[in-house]
Amino acid sequence: MANLPEANAERSGWQYIAYQALDIILERGRKAQLAPLYWEVRDTVRLAGTVPPYLSATEQRALFEAWVALLRLIVQPENRSVEPVELRASAEQVDLNDERIVPRPDVYITARFWKNQ
Repeated sequence: MANLPEANAERSGWQYIAYQALDIILERGRKAQLAPLYWEVRDTVRLAGTVPPYLSATEQRALFEAWVALLRLIVQPENRSVEPVELRASAEQVDLNDERIVPRPDVYITARFWKNQ
């Protein structure tokens, strides 16, 4: 049953860990002078970042690549034959070098833009 107190407490704990991980990630992005992404904390230890869609395609790609490099994520192959273009990168159990963050978070980043944007 989805509403068991134990299950809710466990999901809440996972979200708290993800929130702590996001705090570290945001601070690293700020120090690297990166524009922020739109972040979503999931109910397990997962974080999903989306590049702001109001940026140009060139700006989105550059910001995506900067965050990927900062977090050492693995880039998925790009399919250039469809629109909108979608860039995706992820890594499971990202090591943030912080003993408070256990288990380590899974991090996903996406960017979506039109070729002529």
